[in-house]
Amino acid sequence: MIRKIVITIVYITTIGLYAQDGTVSPYSFYGIGDLKNNSTVENQMMGGIGVYADSIHINLKNPAAFGKLGLEVMDREGLVTYTAGVSNKQFTLKSFTAEEESSITSLDYLALGFSVGKGLGMGFGIMPYSSVGYNLVDDRTETGGSLTNVYTGEG
Repeated sequence: MIRKIVITIVYITTIGLYAQDGTVSPYSFYGIGDLKNNSTVENQMMGGIGVYADSIHINLKNPAAFGKLGLEVMDREGLVTYTAGVSNKQFTLKSFTAEEESSITSLDYLALGFSVGKGLGMGFGIMPYSSVGYNLVDDRTETGGSLTNVYTGEG
């Protein structure tokens, strides 16, 4: 029964992760979009530094730090360490005639790491490189009538 509940929760949670909007910036129309921060919250709180290593935090900026993972529990070094980052951004877009407010919640990273021996560790995870989210409407009046171009992107 618990297995079915966990599978249902994971399924419902991951439905919204497919091609999620990470921004509402019209500038994400150009190029690859807005680049995401490629670090965990621990890295971000220390100004982006990636040289720390301890037994309970995953450091995605420094693969050598996986060797420090694992706590000694009953004469065995093990334990799986996991981390997930979710962010919420509030936007207010203004022009001369209108104002639009929006909120975006997105998954920033999901990682799993574990010790495989004394001084050895292994890990894997997912992290988006950039985010795109725009909905642009271009109305033009030509000699033959009006023309409307709609540009939409997400992911």
